[in-house]
Amino acid sequence: MWHRLVTALALMLFISGSTTQAQTYNIWPLGNSITEGEGSTNYNGYRKPLYYDLKDYVNQQNEGVDINFVGTLSNGDFGDAEHDGWAGKKADFIRSNAQSWLNTLVAQNDTPDFVLFHIGTNDISSNRAASSIVNDIDVALDIIWNYGINIKVFLCGIIPRLDGKNSQTTDLNDDIWTLVDRRRNQEGKAIFYVDQYNQFVNHNNWETDYMVNNGTDYLHPNNTGYDAMANRFFGVVAQYLVPGTTPVELLTFGGIADNYVINLSWNTATESNNLGFYIEHSLGNDLFRDVGFVEGNGTTVESHNYTFAFEAKLAGQHNFRLRQVDNDGTINYSREIAVMVLPPNSLALHQNYPNPFRPGFSLSEGTRIPFELQANSQVDVNIYNITGQLIKTVSADTYQPGRHEVLWDGRNETGMLAPSGTYLIRLRSNDQIISKTMQVVR
Repeated sequence: MWHRLVTALALMLFISGSTTQAQTYNIWPLGNSITEGEGSTNYNGYRKPLYYDLKDYVNQQNEGVDINFVGTLSNGDFGDAEHDGWAGKKADFIRSNAQSWLNTLVAQNDTPDFVLFHIGTNDISSNRAASSIVNDIDVALDIIWNYGINIKVFLCGIIPRLDGKNSQTTDLNDDIWTLVDRRRNQEGKAIFYVDQYNQFVNHNNWETDYMVNNGTDYLHPNNTGYDAMANRFFGVVAQYLVPGTTPVELLTFGGIADNYVINLSWNTATESNNLGFYIEHSLGNDLFRDVGFVEGNGTTVESHNYTFAFEAKLAGQHNFRLRQVDNDGTINYSREIAVMVLPPNSLALHQNYPNPFRPGFSLSEGTRIPFELQANSQVDVNIYNITGQLIKTVSADTYQPGRHEVLWDGRNETGMLAPSGTYLIRLRSNDQIISKTMQVVR
């Protein structure tokens, strides 16, 4: 009888122990050579530092969870280096092969819980349209969620590049963010935006500190750059291993126009894992566009005040809203506010700056000439020397009501640098003429 009791207790302890084993989250790095880790030591990429950061985090939190990287490929000198980072491939390749890879993972009991998805760099190199890239990503998402509707996808705004195609990168990232917004906020899908682009460009000297930049490779991070990517992923993913509870509570949001500078201000009562606030702007009925970012205060129960100055170029109704982003990728919008910027009471020509100025050899150097208009009109801005000779026509165009600037690079009509001396700026709008003097120093 005693032997049976001991055996029963041992069985109960074994069963109880099996139910308290750590929950393992399968994490699937997905993408191209940046996911593979090209440019880093031993092709570890962001995966090795992220893996150890996440392991340390769950051990410190003692939350009974563990992590496991999964994939059909393996690169790196650490023990959990699986991934699906396919060098040289584009988003259509991911779309076409995702189902096959997932079949393999499921057969291995490695169905992903989290997907770290960075794709688009090679598409831009091939001059693919952003709409086509996003469509391929969209289809790949449906394939992923077919294997589990609760699979969390961490979709990246891709990192910047050094080869002159960075504007295409920012355009694509805008469309990727719109895709995440639609899928998450309109369709309720488990998808989160990971802003790898600003993780780089918000760092001074990212071009040399974060990129390989060896004269032939303009696309891949170095070890330090991959560490930065790992930090950004960590800030998002870790929160879904041990979720936070305190919300970001926005108390006020308003704006005041001071001539053509709109001063925005807002304050919070509490914050939790608050990455920060993107400031979105639209003029009249235009679409909202990002015009700035203000870093948050992480997690705090104290009130914090924030400000942002926006320089308006045109008169009219300027609309603003805040897109607050948590470290876990959660996005929340503030209410929209409208701030009116009134046109000037009269035509105005302001003093150029800098003044005096020294003409340089770069076409971007020179002096800026500000002016303001009451209504749409043709504006001619001309530069004359002290004897009344026309030196340069800086502008002859139609402008909307508001504040504008034109640049004079210090050259005459033939492209030669103007000599030192006093010059006259003359602005003509309809039948009005205004003049100011300025100094050129060489």
